[in-house]
Formats: sequence, structure tokens, C-alpha cells
Amino acid sequence: MQVIRAPVAVLVGGLCLLLAIEGIGQTWDPFHSAEPGPGTFGSATSDLSDGRTLGSGFQVDFPVFYGASMRFWFYRLDLLAVEVIAFGSDLEYDELLEATVRGLCKFYDSVVTDLYGAVGMTYKYDILIPHVALGVELSLSSEIAVNFEAGISVVWGDTVPFLGGGVHFYW
Repeated sequence: MQVIRAPVAVLVGGLCLLLAIEGIGQTWDPFHSAEPGPGTFGSATSDLSDGRTLGSGFQVDFPVFYGASMRFWFYRLDLLAVEVIAFGSDLEYDELLEATVRGLCKFYDSVVTDLYGAVGMTYKYDILIPHVALGVELSLSSEIAVNFEAGISVVWGDTVPFLGGGVHFYW
């Protein structure tokens, strides 16, 4: 039960952070929103994650996986994405150390923050490691986003919690 408590606490904290940041992106008057002008961050009606498709960046979810990341959000659906993460090679054996493929599903989309779930598999040292995670993506602009994740993976029959985050640039 101890293994489950850490990710749940992080997810609850992340949800509180999500709601706090969401409040920053809103105007005080919900019936009138100012159009964004030059040099402004945006208005309550301009979702910074709209229209994103291909993104590249770096993702670290310790201790399960880390590396260069490519995300592709399906534009028409805007809720589903595929992410591929790969990192380096072992100098002694000259082979791929790690590769992760996972699907992401956005279930909360707002002006600055998005909440998503992820399900995937990591190939690491000749074993497959399944994992599930919940993440919060914060849009710094329409091209740059940072994300924070908490999840659970299964390694050799043991449940292992993980925490992480990343930064992505969307083309």
C-alpha cells in the first residue's frame, strides 16, 4: 500500500497546482475577455495547446525511463497522442539501452494547462516494463510546454512508482 500512496499524493498535489495555474489564465469577468495585444500572454479564450501536432523534447520519469522524446498529437482528435522516447547506447555493448512507446489521452484541456493519462511500454535491458501515468502539461507559449508526471510501472513483478517531467517544443 505504501507504493500507491506516493503517486496518489503527487497526483493530488498536481491537480491542486493545475487548478491554481488555471485560475491565473482566467480573467475576473467571465463574460468579457480582452483580445490579446502585442506582448500579451493570451486571453481566456485562446487555448495555447490548440493546433499542436509534432513536438520534440526531453522526458525524464525516474527511475523508469528518460531520453529524447517525440510527441505527435493527432490534430483532428486533439485528445490522443503517440510518444516515442529513446536514449543513447551502452558504450560497452554498443546497443540501445532504452526505448519507450506510449499513448497519451488528454482528458482536461484549458487555456494554459492540460491533464492527460499515459499508457506505455519501456524496453530496457532486455525486459519490457509496462507503465501508466497521469500528467499535467503547462503551456508556456503555443510552441513550448513543460509537463509533470506521476505513475506506476511493473518491474520483475514489483510495482514501482515514478515521478518525472519534461519539456517539449511543438513545430
